[in-house]
Amino acid sequence: MFSGKTNVLVARYQEYLDWGIRVIVIKPRLDTRYGATSEICSHDNGRAPAFLIDETNPREMRELVNQKGPAAVIIDEVQFLPGEATREVITWILGVGIDVTAAGLNYNFRREPFGATPFLESIADVHQRLVARCAQPECDMPAIYTERLAIAGTKEIVVAGAELYLPKCAAHHQINVE
Repeated sequence: MFSGKTNVLVARYQEYLDWGIRVIVIKPRLDTRYGATSEICSHDNGRAPAFLIDETNPREMRELVNQKGPAAVIIDEVQFLPGEATREVITWILGVGIDVTAAGLNYNFRREPFGATPFLESIADVHQRLVARCAQPECDMPAIYTERLAIAGTKEIVVAGAELYLPKCAAHHQINVE
């Protein structure tokens, strides 16, 4: 969180448009942060229009690709999608010659691999890890983990922003549960 992943996707979307490349953006339906329902939205309000898919059915991405005929697909919040099924769909999309750019958290709040992200890393041509700066006062270390405030409970997926999550380095990250 807070590493600029969605900003990169918004910039990539704009690049495709500038280059005249037909592109679609996809995100899981459950991501409604910042009031954004039919778009991706970064923490600093960068936005791009998006198609919503049921996070339990990544095969909807294949249907969208067949309907819309893009040359490029951008997917945000892939950690909310199931791993193996998502990898199968994206492998198919790549196999028909469509460029895919995807972003998601590597780890959940328990430091465990999260959703489709590790599955996609295994098939990526280019893999870039963006990191935030640790939210711990006076710490400048890279924050590779997301710390959840204890009030959010133990459920793996709780969609929220800065009100429930903090970027933390390995030394300062805590697994908070009620």
